[in-house]
Amino acid sequence: MIQARGVASRGYGVGAASLLVAAGVIRVMTLPLDAAHLVVEAAISLVVLGLVLASSQLPRVRFWGHGALLVIYAAGLAGLANLGLRLAAPELPDFTLWAALIFAGILLSVDVAPPRGANVVAAAAVLGAFIELWLDNVPVNQTEIASLVLAVAFLAGFELLLLTHAQRARRLVDADAVRGQVFATMGRKLGTARDVESVVVAVLEACREWFPQATHAATLLRDDAEGMLKTPGVALGPHGVTRGGPPTELLPGEGLGGAVFTSGHAMLWPTALDISTANANLREASRERMRAMRAGFIRSAVGAPLRPPGNGVIGSLVLVSNRREHAWTAQDLDIVQALADEAARDIERARGHEADVDHALLDSVTGLVSHRQLLNVVDKEVARAARSGDTVALIFSDLDGFKEINDAWGHDAGNRVLVMYADVLRSTLRREDTAARYGGDEFVCVLPGADSIQAESVAQRIGQRFAAMTRNDPVIGSTSLSASYGSAVYPVDADSAERLIAAADAGLIQAKQRRSRELTGRVTPPLRIDRWPGA
Repeated sequence: MIQARGVASRGYGVGAASLLVAAGVIRVMTLPLDAAHLVVEAAISLVVLGLVLASSQLPRVRFWGHGALLVIYAAGLAGLANLGLRLAAPELPDFTLWAALIFAGILLSVDVAPPRGANVVAAAAVLGAFIELWLDNVPVNQTEIASLVLAVAFLAGFELLLLTHAQRARRLVDADAVRGQVFATMGRKLGTARDVESVVVAVLEACREWFPQATHAATLLRDDAEGMLKTPGVALGPHGVTRGGPPTELLPGEGLGGAVFTSGHAMLWPTALDISTANANLREASRERMRAMRAGFIRSAVGAPLRPPGNGVIGSLVLVSNRREHAWTAQDLDIVQALADEAARDIERARGHEADVDHALLDSVTGLVSHRQLLNVVDKEVARAARSGDTVALIFSDLDGFKEINDAWGHDAGNRVLVMYADVLRSTLRREDTAARYGGDEFVCVLPGADSIQAESVAQRIGQRFAAMTRNDPVIGSTSLSASYGSAVYPVDADSAERLIAAADAGLIQAKQRRSRELTGRVTPPLRIDRWPGA
């Protein structure tokens, strides 16, 4: 596709040059010349037109190098045009106009792909032939000299326009080539990866392949629930991609990653001073996390936003180097942005796949994770915590008084209560947390990185929010419905996923026993209502 675009662009230029030269040839051949002159003009015209048409094949020729051949082509073509126009000059009243048009056509046919030095020499040869032709066939006076200056300025400006257009076209072709190479690299690294974490691993490995000077890199993704940018537990370090470790959390606009996210375009920090200025707004907690990463003294950095088609900016990709300043230049921004764009598309596809999988493994009543999927989540989080030396907390809860509501008003009423409690869990937990329906009126929350104090705090917030929600309900508010919970933390309370669930369940049983003792002697009035309001 890239090659076809370049060939098409070259073909248009040769076509336009051919039209200009053909128009000049027709004008010359209609002049009242004698037979001998017409034969010579016809021969020169055919050669000139043939060379212009053949110029589309010039880039494929390697004789003497492309640049040298370009100069020979331009000088030879200009010399032939000079000769043909010189012979026709006595009978050509609008000589200067046709000379300018034909030489413009010659400039248009000159390939501008070779090095700029060859282009300058070729253009100078064409302009030299034009000036020599003008001076020999036009009277030298103040008016004609001014006309010559204008004509040369026109041809020189025309050549500069061609060079500028060619440079822009080369940049587009180069950008397409980079995107193609990035796509191939990402495809090779991704393999069969379908989840977000594995996709991010592939992205960082591709970054390391493209930019071996990068000592650290991270992909930060927007968490809509908390308004933060977070790493999905994966980072690139001096020894390669690692999973686990301290997560990075930034506000939009904070630090390098936040600045890239907010700006919406690739950014470069070539020196340590630039990085220090960009990191001046880091919060103390963010500085602590950066120190825990042991990234060292960062001397240079580059970043680009993650921009999937039609979905705004979903995060940022940042690469840093502590080896030297100016590890990246402005020319690298297109490559970094291409990596980020491809990463964004792959991450969005992975999120869609995870959403489909989650939907297939969700509880049909509450929309929370099902019992079966919960076991997979706990296994995965415990394994991750074991690798990184982190913690995982579980909150096991159930609904006291749920059976009475279910018996009094039926399963539709009971399902409504379950949905209310699930909504409380969703609104309370973080994005990286998992809420699941364990069975019946039992629920489990998985909190990666949380300790016992944090788990207790989350459980209390859940209980308070559920109590506030039920208190305002016209029927449930008059019942004894409430939530009990127990918690456990890996590796403090258990050394495996199975034992962690059992420990949290044991904590729930103990909490219910304490609650039962506290309520000893308290009589709950029986529920007396024929049907659930609104049923």
